[in-house]
Amino acid sequence: MPSVMNTSVISREDLQAMFSEPEPMSDKERAALERLLKIGRSDTGQSRRVADFLLAWWNAGSCGGFDLTDLWAVDTAIATDMVTVVGLIARVNSYPDTLGYGEQFEALVREWRPELVNPSPEAAKALEKAKQQTDERGRVDMLATLVTYGSAPGYRDANLVFDLKPLHGGAAPFRADLQIRPQDAESIVRHLRDVHELAWRNGAPLDAEPGEKRPAWINRS
Repeated sequence: MPSVMNTSVISREDLQAMFSEPEPMSDKERAALERLLKIGRSDTGQSRRVADFLLAWWNAGSCGGFDLTDLWAVDTAIATDMVTVVGLIARVNSYPDTLGYGEQFEALVREWRPELVNPSPEAAKALEKAKQQTDERGRVDMLATLVTYGSAPGYRDANLVFDLKPLHGGAAPFRADLQIRPQDAESIVRHLRDVHELAWRNGAPLDAEPGEKRPAWINRS
């Protein structure tokens, strides 16, 4: 029977030794990526699909995912380059800025997702109205609806994307991408668990749905 490693005493050096560093980008991978970047920033009929593909790697939560059936709508050479880049992404466990392509991808965002750089007038107006509704503590009560989350392999920062809507005043919702620091993660998780544990302590909470059962995750340490 295989022995079980005691992860509570494993050193950082031992942990790093368990995972081999990925090989650097090959000439083939670099060439494929740079061809796609050139197409994504050009004005051809396939530029949008190429940009969508690349931006799904940059930040799928904010920029949107990629429809794999779009592979059918691009030239065979472009589809082949996309497959090569997918293999690169799976192998290196890195975002494009880590590989030295941050500026090129930021340019793609400015060109194809300008609303992320310059929010729409409606979003800017909603944010300004929310700011005007701050109370004497300088805070505004918001209803947060989780949209998606993101993480980068090897890093502990977590990105949570919410639609935020002021509870008072009728302002339109706007989207916020929150980056959670590693040092705050435990206190956030414990606080959420404590809130739910207290609500279920003496039966179902007042806001429970009919037939809703106590979640099992509340009891996890």
